[in-house]
Amino acid sequence: LNVFVMNMYFMIISSITYLIVGMIGGTLDLGALAPAGWLYALMNATCTSVFAFTLFQLGVRHAGSTTTSMMSALEPTTSVVCGFFIAKELLSVTEMIGCVAVLLGIVLLLPAKNKAKSAVEEKPEEAAVEA
Repeated sequence: LNVFVMNMYFMIISSITYLIVGMIGGTLDLGALAPAGWLYALMNATCTSVFAFTLFQLGVRHAGSTTTSMMSALEPTTSVVCGFFIAKELLSVTEMIGCVAVLLGIVLLLPAKNKAKSAVEEKPEEAAVEA
């Protein structure tokens, strides 16, 4: 399935879901935002949903699912580090332990990923049978 078509379906289903939940919960107030607020909401939705989802799917297609998932695991750690250096936020012990755990998990997965990749490159027919 084309990445952009899949993204379109994802956005349509998400929009319908948000509309239904907002109507049922009585929290949908389309007049609450000023025109500038709608512009900011549109820009936010475009950057955080449309671009992010499309780029993630393209990453899976071009880099593979394992590499893409490992890079995605770095996202929270990157956010914490950027918050520390850019926003001068304080790190808690729990956050530091979490960052170390994520990095350790990725480091532990790298040899397994490389081993599987080399097995496929050396003997593609046997690796396909084993998988």
